[in-house]
Amino acid sequence: MRATLEAAAAAIHAAREATCTAICATREAICTTHEAAAAIRTTHATAIAIRPAAVAAIPQAPSLLHPSARSVGKRAGRLSAAKSTSKSGIALMNPCLRESLYCHPNKAITNQKEKLQLHQKITKLKSHVGLIADLWSSNQNLGYLGVTAHYIDEEFELHKKIIAFKQISFPHNSFAVQDGITACLTEWDLVDRVFTVTLDNASVNNRAIRDLRAALGAQMFFKGEHIHVRCAAHVLNIMVQAGLQVIPNAVGRVRDIIKVVTSTPSRMQTFNSIVQALGLKGKSGLILDVPHRWNATYDMLNEALKYKAALNRFAAEQYQDVPSELDWQKAESLHEFLEQFSEATKAFSADRHPTAHLFLKMLMAVQDVLLDETWNTNELLNELAEAMYTKFQKYWAAPSMVLLIAAVLDPSMKADFVRFFYLTVENAEAEAKMRELRQYLKKYYLEYERVVRNNTGPIFVTYEEEVLSQGESSSSGLRGKRRVELAFAQFASHNSSTRSERSELDIYLNDPRVVAGTSAMHCTSAWEWIVTLYKDWALILYKDWARGSRYEWIGAGYNLKRTGLDRTILHKKGFGSGSIYC
Repeated sequence: MRATLEAAAAAIHAAREATCTAICATREAICTTHEAAAAIRTTHATAIAIRPAAVAAIPQAPSLLHPSARSVGKRAGRLSAAKSTSKSGIALMNPCLRESLYCHPNKAITNQKEKLQLHQKITKLKSHVGLIADLWSSNQNLGYLGVTAHYIDEEFELHKKIIAFKQISFPHNSFAVQDGITACLTEWDLVDRVFTVTLDNASVNNRAIRDLRAALGAQMFFKGEHIHVRCAAHVLNIMVQAGLQVIPNAVGRVRDIIKVVTSTPSRMQTFNSIVQALGLKGKSGLILDVPHRWNATYDMLNEALKYKAALNRFAAEQYQDVPSELDWQKAESLHEFLEQFSEATKAFSADRHPTAHLFLKMLMAVQDVLLDETWNTNELLNELAEAMYTKFQKYWAAPSMVLLIAAVLDPSMKADFVRFFYLTVENAEAEAKMRELRQYLKKYYLEYERVVRNNTGPIFVTYEEEVLSQGESSSSGLRGKRRVELAFAQFASHNSSTRSERSELDIYLNDPRVVAGTSAMHCTSAWEWIVTLYKDWALILYKDWARGSRYEWIGAGYNLKRTGLDRTILHKKGFGSGSIYC
């Protein structure tokens, strides 16, 4: 028994010795591996360090390599530069950090270059710049101010550039709006170059512009006398909303059935099956309106009337409240009524051509619709028209002078249309209003005449001046009629009180109107001051169009109901941290 125990102890001791020997060998192997790894890292670092120099030392290599192979060398150079700015090579393993190292600095430089180029273009303009300012809020109640600049170049092309989209301080009152616009004007050196600023018709905006003019008016063109323009499309929205509030339940059943159809995918599938079975054709599909956008109600009715039969059948099959024939008649009447204002909104919201000269025409068209006696036979539309006309009187009873001048600058309208407007709207004060308009026209003309004279010399030349200029060089050779003409020109030049000059303003206003759409509409080069003046007045654009076009590229992150913008979307798309130059 004792011999057995001794043998077991000897075996355990031998195993222990073998294990210790194996552990020591493993430790030595690990140390060798560490040393080899360190040597590899050193070699790799040396290779990266000398690779750019080695590539640069081969002048013929780029012309012999495939473009994809040449890009490898360029990539290696960027990797080396990136690593030299990092404490370790770990940052190179993160794609997001690599993008931050390579892309963002270049993007910032590109934006600064674009900003400098745009700044230089604006500085060289002979005309002024129009601004459209808009307030937005994110779903975190953070306020953003977007500013779009418009200008017309020497080729008479209208340009629009988003020059600012920045977060403004809380509370979002008139001071915050004023500070945001002031910062934009200062950053772009636009204080003395801004012509108008278009904003929504809100008390905050009205006070902000009033304070802005009080602070910077002395530096502005004409002391900022007509700098504030209220967005016509926004005013029109206020008018229609006021009317729809009077008849909130006019299309309640139609709206309810649309809400049921669009509530779930299964119901939409059922409705689509009914549409196909009835052979109906529609492009846009059903639309559910939102409370604060009247044109959404118009769009909803526009599509619902196309699917009237399908909606009635869906409601009957799904045991829903089927809209009656009276409900559909109300929907048709309201759709017909709102269609007139939809056309006006589209006219105001055009962004590819000037729209200020159309204001008076659209104003008279809106007034004509509201005062149409046809609505008297329809109680629903009569209440709607009366409520809207009350707002019309509040906002548009006295149009801004800049909008009247914009109509005069249209060769197809001139002062005749403004006179027609006054005789139609307020006959008693028509002549007094026209005298006031001519005073403003003369005041602006004299200023623009001075600008054009400084750039190109005299804006008009009398017959006597022309004779004098021709006679001074060859007076000794003049005989008969030419000598008499020269003598009279000299006499007239010394007696300027006897000379009657017709300015280009008088010539323009007294010349016959041209027919809209003809080639004569493009003859404004004959009136140089008109060209300079029109470049400014054509910048009076209305802001509603900018709400869509400015942010349409944001995509899914943009809330179509216009209730807010997600802050993450703003920053992912490049907003928030600076300005956008597009």
